Amino acid sequence: MPIEPFISEILQLADGSNMYWEASGNPKGKPALYLHGGPGSGVQTGYRQHFDPERYLIVSFDQRGCGRSRPLAVWMLAVPCKPHGNCTKAGTRAG
Repeated sequence: MPIEPFISEILQLADGSNMYWEASGNPKGKPALYLHGGPGSGVQTGYRQHFDPERYLIVSFDQRGCGRSRPLAVWMLAVPCKPHGNCTKAGTRAG
């Protein structure tokens, strides 16, 4: 039987980007934070099966630039740098 999130939201970050996160399992259970591999993939539904939903509050998020978080890394890398601007800042946001 699939384990479905009881909450999933888009969190607005201070820099204007949006981060997707979700929680499933037992809201009063022991917290378990799942970090997906990357870059770019985002969380998939199968990871929840690694946790006992009766015992754990299962939390995961899509890192910046991945999955359902916005903007996607490809959008950030497509932004041109201004002359004498900080070109590495845009690149570091992608990962």
